[in-house]
Amino acid sequence: MTFRAEHEFLKHPCVVKLLPQRVSGVADDAAQRLHAEAAAGFRVNDAHVVRVLDCDVYNGLWYFVMEYVDGFDFATLLSAGLTPHWRQTVRIAIDAARGLAAIHAAGLVHRDVKPANLILGKDGKTRVADLGVAGLIETSAVQGTSESFGTLAYAAPEVFIPHDPVDLRADLYSLGAAMFELLTGQPPHAGAGVCQAVLSVSTRRMHWPEDAPQEIPTWVRETVLQLLE
Repeated sequence: MTFRAEHEFLKHPCVVKLLPQRVSGVADDAAQRLHAEAAAGFRVNDAHVVRVLDCDVYNGLWYFVMEYVDGFDFATLLSAGLTPHWRQTVRIAIDAARGLAAIHAAGLVHRDVKPANLILGKDGKTRVADLGVAGLIETSAVQGTSESFGTLAYAAPEVFIPHDPVDLRADLYSLGAAMFELLTGQPPHAGAGVCQAVLSVSTRRMHWPEDAPQEIPTWVRETVLQLLE
């Protein structure tokens, strides 16, 4: 759950995100892991990343306090049946790639890059949001269910393969999936089940949909398809 809030003393807007994982205390293994991730997220100070400001555990619930960005996320745009012009999508992708580069440089994998986590601020900059599910690169491996690795429609195939390492390349795949939807209005493998989608991605190259807008340049289409490889 995510809430808009205001700092009690500084009177500054912020966002508070409650994570679904419950912990027994600050010495809990999950709490220790999240402490490490939050510390790495706090070190990410980039114009294209929504900053993590604070974190703690209260009554067994872990919460993050993050920078508030006045703007909107692109899932809201897509849900209204709208898509940005391809030139704007390229600018969105460049901003997001810069943000991901800063996240990766801090030793983190975001693991949930999707239109809902790409926020366009009133200043015209796109920021990567929600570092709350990020994992340290050196410890990122598929453990447990795929729910730990973001949203299925944008998740890289290796996320579903037990014991297959998940690194920054998974974020690049997810960025490609987000670009694909912003350009075409539908996510990759729209209408296919999860198993079908994973099998398709793993065994053959994605093809650009025939009903996509014709004005999108070849180099843009090829860049997106390369990210999806």
